[in-house]
Formats: sequence, structure tokens, C-alpha cells
Amino acid sequence: MKHVYLMIGGNLGDKLMNIKLCTQKLSLHFEKIIYQSNIYETEAWGTDYPQPNHLNQIIVFTTNKNPNDILEILIKIETEFGRIRKDKNGPRIIDIDILFIDQEIVLSKELIVPQKHIEERNFVLIPMNEINPNFIHPLIGKTIKELLNNCKDSKKVWLYKENP
Repeated sequence: MKHVYLMIGGNLGDKLMNIKLCTQKLSLHFEKIIYQSNIYETEAWGTDYPQPNHLNQIIVFTTNKNPNDILEILIKIETEFGRIRKDKNGPRIIDIDILFIDQEIVLSKELIVPQKHIEERNFVLIPMNEINPNFIHPLIGKTIKELLNNCKDSKKVWLYKENP
């Protein structure tokens, strides 16, 4: 069984409900959730125009599925939520990214794992550090904790607190 690290997030609609529903849908396709980070609110990354803040969470599942089958499931779920891909870093209802599949490296036209730019993104490193600070990035050879300590990202990331 492989550990698949997924980043779930979005910045449109009922962001919290979308993450919860997405997690439920994912659990129908994978064996079991073994880790789930807190939910973080984050400023939009990689865009020059204003947009709503994102909510993000990392979920770790176990599976025997191959990377392309995993990707196919994720795209299907995003489509069910009404995700439209027109602007690479634009607003979205839901986004599900494969961050890592254990220490596996996938470099194809359809999929790149580990996901690019993890080391430059606090919104990925902070929840990863919460659930597995000693995980070693298979291409960079440094732990998540080391990557976070050296990250130059100035975008704000904070623990999301639900309204009482």
C-alpha cells in the first residue's frame, strides 16, 4: 500500500463544506484516511490579481492504485464539483493536487509527482509539517521541516477557525 498525500482546497462557494464533501468522495475511492491536517486559510498564490482566500487541507490515503488511476479519480471528483480549468492559478470551487506518492517520482505529460514548487509554498509546507515534518522530498532530499525553515514565501497562512 502506498501513501498518497493530497492537497484539497478552494476559494469559491462554501469552501469548508466543499473540503468536507470532497474528503467524503475521496474516501469512496481509496482504502482509508491515515492522516488529515488541520484546515488552513491562505492567501492566493501565484497570481497578480486579487481573489478570495483559499481553505486548504492535506489528506493522506493509502492505496494500491497507480498514479494515472489516482489522477483520473481526482479529475472526476473535481468535475463533479463543477471545476472549470481556464486560469492556472485562478479561483476554483475545488482543487485536488497529488503532492507525493511515498517516494515515487512520476514525470509524464499528464502528471508530475512530487508536485512542482512544493518547496516554495508555505500553504503546502505548513500542513505537511503538521502531519509529517520528517518526510523527505524525493527530488530535493530535504525534510519538509527543512524546506519550511528555508521557504521564502511571504503569503500568509493561518489555522482556520470555524464560526461557533
